[in-house]
Amino acid sequence: MAPADAFPFPTLPAPLRFAIALAAVGLVYLADYGFGSLIDDGSQFLLLGTAVMVSAWVAGTGPALAAMVVGAVLGALDGSGSWPDDRATHTHLALFLVQGLLLTALVSELRSARRVAEQRAVDAQEARRESESASRMKDEFLATLSHELRTPLNAILGWSHMMRREGVTPADLARGADVIERNARSQATIIQDLLDMSAII
Repeated sequence: MAPADAFPFPTLPAPLRFAIALAAVGLVYLADYGFGSLIDDGSQFLLLGTAVMVSAWVAGTGPALAAMVVGAVLGALDGSGSWPDDRATHTHLALFLVQGLLLTALVSELRSARRVAEQRAVDAQEARRESESASRMKDEFLATLSHELRTPLNAILGWSHMMRREGVTPADLARGADVIERNARSQATIIQDLLDMSAII
């Protein structure tokens, strides 16, 4: 199993994760040995199912399946080490195997859904950063554009006010007309460049 399968401990090496899964099964048999009068075959298989689920969540899918196999083999053997002939034990064993597979699959799907959700969160954060960057670039562009449009407009307005005053010489009028024409052409060029850029976009 890949380390990423072992949520919430993805950095644990595989042998340690398998050891954790087998230790969970061992704890069930220690409890059975210590409290044998309280634990019947059905309870034992329920505890083994819980051990498989814990193994799937902590150690990953592979270790959980290994715990399920070891638990099924040990659970099927009675105290003498032989296979029992009673149907109840066989039924408990079959139900345990189905339960173990379902629990392992469920935990695997939950883990997979969590990884997908985490990836979507990372993608959304990246998209938000790109959007904020684009917004900043747009604001900088508009600030530069407004400055570039305002500069020739200020010259045009300034010279048009000067040309209306009394006592303006013909030389000043000619100079003002040149400045106004030059700045109007500059502003027209900027606007045409903007229109061309918009058409390209």
